[in-house]
Formats: sequence, C-alpha cells, structure tokens
Amino acid sequence: SCLMPIYDAVRHSGKFNFAGCQLPLPQPLNIPQWKEALDGYSDSIIVQYLQFGWPIGYTSSQFPIHRAQNHYSALAYPEHVAKYLTTEVKHGAILGPFTAPPFTHFHLSPLMTRPKKDSSDRRVIVDLSFPHGTSVNDGIPRDDYLGQCYRLQYPGVDCLVSKILDYGRGCHIFKIDLARAYRHFRVDVSTYSMLMLEWEGLYYIDISVPFG
Repeated sequence: SCLMPIYDAVRHSGKFNFAGCQLPLPQPLNIPQWKEALDGYSDSIIVQYLQFGWPIGYTSSQFPIHRAQNHYSALAYPEHVAKYLTTEVKHGAILGPFTAPPFTHFHLSPLMTRPKKDSSDRRVIVDLSFPHGTSVNDGIPRDDYLGQCYRLQYPGVDCLVSKILDYGRGCHIFKIDLARAYRHFRVDVSTYSMLMLEWEGLYYIDISVPFG
C-alpha cells in the first residue's frame, strides 16, 4: 500500500503527521473545499486533521495488549462481517487483507455485530474496549484530546425545544443522517498498528475512525 511508506516516515519523525511530516493521505474528501468553508473559524485546524489524519488520542505509556479472538456475535454472522470488510476495503477505509500482520508489534481488536433497527442487516462494530484494562480505549482519556480538555455532549430534546422557541411557530426542522460519515475521516498513520483486525486468518488495518 502507498500508505506504508507514509507510516514509516511519520513513525520515524516521532510526531503526528499533522504536526510533522504533513504527508497528505489518500481520501474521498475535497480538502480545498473544506479549507475554504472553514477559513476564519477558530477551529480551522480541523482541516489539518482531515488532510493528514486524526490522532486517536492514545496517551498510555503501555501499548495495548490483545487477546486474539472475535466475539460470538461476529462469529455467528460471518456473512455480515465478510460483507462489511469487503465494503470497507472497497471504499479505502480499511487496508487489507494481509496474510500476515504487517507490523511486528500490533493490537487486534475483536469484531462484534448488533442488529439494526427495522432491518435484517447487522451493524459490525470494532470492540476497542476489549480486553478490559489493556484495550485501546483504556489508553484514551475521556475528557482530554491532545492536551486540551473537552466535554462532548450531543444535542438532546431540551436543545430542540430551545430552537423551536427561538424561531417560533411555523419554523422548519430537518434531520439528516449521513451514511458512512465517520468512515470518511482518516486516522493518523502512526496509530495503524493499534487498529488491526483479524478475520478468518487474514489481517486488516482500520485506517478510518472506527465505530466502537
């Protein structure tokens, strides 16, 4: 893959790609349009993350330790997992398959599935919280990203009511659900070895923001 030389260069630099090498990642986003749309905003640094990859925020001094097994909910629905992997590889969101791990030191997160509402299809999830205590998520602070404190809260019913009161009777409210929204965002290449998957003896690298 053309991304492996980028991985080697960024790892050698000792910095995240956006802060060091700044090697553009292959992706489906129109970066110049994002730059133009966010010009002048206080958080326009988002464009750098989009272009060069988002660090996953892993801060632990210990590399995560895995137990190489997928969950039963994935093993019981192999056709759904196979379809997911094929689709993600096709979209360039996952690299692989590899017959052997491309790294000497790596972490495998288990796959799992959950039923989708009003559908016979199942959602495939990467369980970054397994195993408890040594998972990828265990090394990611909940209230800190790259040294900055934050609190993430999705809008709730109170926010919706407030907007209706602000704009008054007759206002129009729309909701949009973007398919594969997070999967368009590439992660920093230096963390590829932490985001590996295994399925039926083959190995994959999840290079986009995982669901899980």
